[in-house]
Amino acid sequence: MTTAHHPQCPPNPLQMQPTSTPSGPAAPSPSQASREPRSIRQHPLPPPEPLRQGPGNGGMIHCMIHRRTIEILVLRHGSDLSSLTSVWCATRPSDPPSASPGIDYIPSSKKVEFKPGKTEETCSLTILDDIQNPSIEGSESFVVFLSSPQGAVLQEPHEANVVITDTFQDIPSMQFEKSTYAVKEKDSVLHIPVIRTGDLSFKSSVRCFTRTMSAMVMDDFEERRNTDESRITFLKGEKVKNCTVHIIDDSVFEPEEEFQVHLGVPLGDHWSGAMVGTRDIVTITITNDEDAPTIEFEQVSYQVREPPGPDSVEVLNIKVIRQGDLDRTSKIRCSTRDGSAQSGVDYNPKSRVLKFTPGMDHILFKVEILSNEDREWHESFSLVLGPDDPVEAVLGDITMATVTILDQEAAGSLILPAPPIVVSLVDYDHVQEVTKEGSKKTPSPGYPLVCVTPCDPHYPKYSVMKERCEEAGINQTQIHFSWEVAAPTDPSGARSPFETVTDTTPYTSVTRMVLDSIYFSRRFHVRCVAQARDKAGHLGTPLRSNIITIGTDGSICHTPVTTGTARGFQAQSFIATLKYLDVKHKEHPNRSVVPDEW
Repeated sequence: MTTAHHPQCPPNPLQMQPTSTPSGPAAPSPSQASREPRSIRQHPLPPPEPLRQGPGNGGMIHCMIHRRTIEILVLRHGSDLSSLTSVWCATRPSDPPSASPGIDYIPSSKKVEFKPGKTEETCSLTILDDIQNPSIEGSESFVVFLSSPQGAVLQEPHEANVVITDTFQDIPSMQFEKSTYAVKEKDSVLHIPVIRTGDLSFKSSVRCFTRTMSAMVMDDFEERRNTDESRITFLKGEKVKNCTVHIIDDSVFEPEEEFQVHLGVPLGDHWSGAMVGTRDIVTITITNDEDAPTIEFEQVSYQVREPPGPDSVEVLNIKVIRQGDLDRTSKIRCSTRDGSAQSGVDYNPKSRVLKFTPGMDHILFKVEILSNEDREWHESFSLVLGPDDPVEAVLGDITMATVTILDQEAAGSLILPAPPIVVSLVDYDHVQEVTKEGSKKTPSPGYPLVCVTPCDPHYPKYSVMKERCEEAGINQTQIHFSWEVAAPTDPSGARSPFETVTDTTPYTSVTRMVLDSIYFSRRFHVRCVAQARDKAGHLGTPLRSNIITIGTDGSICHTPVTTGTARGFQAQSFIATLKYLDVKHKEHPNRSVVPDEW
C-alpha cells in the first residue's frame, strides 16, 4: 500500500498492496473517481494552524508548505516487502485549470522506487514564485497523482490537490531602505527612502511619523505626527517614495543627538490591504560639527621684511581665528618652531596659551623679528597650534603657518606665498588627500614626481593662494623648477647630502615641474625648488618643498634592492642598442600617406 502526502500532513495513507505479479496502471473505479482529492496548501510564514482530517473535512487534508520545493511522502506497506517495487509520481492541471504548468509549478513525471524492506520514499515538486513581477493571484491548484505501479497495486487515495496560496506573500509591503542615517544639521532636510515590494498594481500608503529620543521636537527637528497628514502614498507601479524630515539648524554646538522615524497604519486598495515590513523603524543621528568651535590660523604663510637697523625689531601680527559656536571659553597653545630661521638670532621664540572668551572670534599672536647682519638669503620658521588638543574646541585645517623673513640685501624679492609640495604624478588630482596629516601614502618607484606650487590649481587651499599669486604678479607657467635628490639612508641612519639633478637626456628635463623616474629609485629622498619669475624675467627667491621618500610598493617595474649600496641606484645593469631609421626604411619610412579623397 502507498500513500502520497507532505511530511507535515497527518498520515492518512493511500494503500498499495504488493502483488505476486506486476500490475499495469490501475483505472480508478467510479467510487474512486467521485472521491474528493487530498489538498496540500501553501501559506506564507508564519502559517495558520493546519486543518487536520476529521469529521466535516470531506476527506480533504490541508498542509502548510514553507519551501519552494515540496517533498510529498509516498508510503508502501504489505505482508511481503522483500521485493523491489516502483510507482510513477506525476503532475497534471486541475479541472477546471487553475495553476499553470511552467508558470506556477514545474510539471513533473518521475519514477519512485522502493528497495527491499523500504516503506517510505518521497516525490519532489517545485513551486515557481513570481518574484520578478509579484501579483496577488489568490489560491491556485494542480494535481499530483500516482500511476503505473510495478510489483504493487494502488489504493486510495492515490492523488492529491496541491493548493498554492500567495495572497499573503504578495501583499504590498512597505519598509525603510536602511535602519540608520546620519545627517548634518546644516543640511536642514533629510529624505528617507521607503521601499515598497509585492504586488505594485494597486495603490498603497503608510504613515511615516517621528519619535523623540535625545533630539527634541522644534529644537532639533520638525515633528511628523502619527496622523494621516504624515501619510506617504504609492501610486500604481511606484516602488520608492521619500519620507522627508526637516532638521532645525542653529549656531549652538551640541553633541550628536538622535530621534526615530516609524512606519505604521498601512492601507491598500486591494481587498488584502497592505503591510509594513520588518524594517519599520529608522534611527536618525544629527551631527553639527560645523558648529563646533574651530581654531586655526587665518593664513598658511606670512612674509615680513627684516628690520633695517642692527638693533631694530619688527613685530608680526599672526591672526588665530575661532569659528563656530562662540558661546564658550576655548584654549589652545601657539608656539614658534625653527626652520632655516633660528630662534634668538632671526626672531624671538614664543609659546603661550591663547584664551578665547565667549564672543571672541580671533586673537593676535605677536612675533618679534630680529635684524641679522649675517643673513644672506630669505629664511623661514613655522608657527604651530598644539601639540595638546584644544580645550572646548577642535582644530581647523590650518594648524601650521610658515613665516618667511625677506632679507634686505637679498636679490630677487619675488617669492611664492607658500612652499611647494612634491607628490607622485599619479596623485596630481588628489594632492590634498595624500598630503593631509596621517596619510601614509608614499610615491611609488617608476612613476614621475610633480612639484605643485601654491599658484597651481591642484595646490591645497588654492582658493586662498590664488589671490596672493595674482597680487604678486606670479605666473604659474613662468615658474622655474629644479630638483634635489639624496640617496637612501644607510643602515647607521646617516643620510647623504642632497645634490641638484643636472643631467638631462633627449627624453627628460630637470628644470620642469615633473621629474622623470629615471632620477630616483626606492627609498631615495627627493625635493623640488621653485622660483617665481617677475615680468622682467628675473628669478625670485627659491623655495624648497617638503622632503619625500620614495616608497617600495606599487612600482611599474621591479627593481631589486641591495643592502649596503646607499648611494647606488640599486638597479639591474642592462645594455640597449639604438638604431636610427631614416625616411627610406621599408618598414618604418617615417612618413605619412594622405588619402586621395582628402
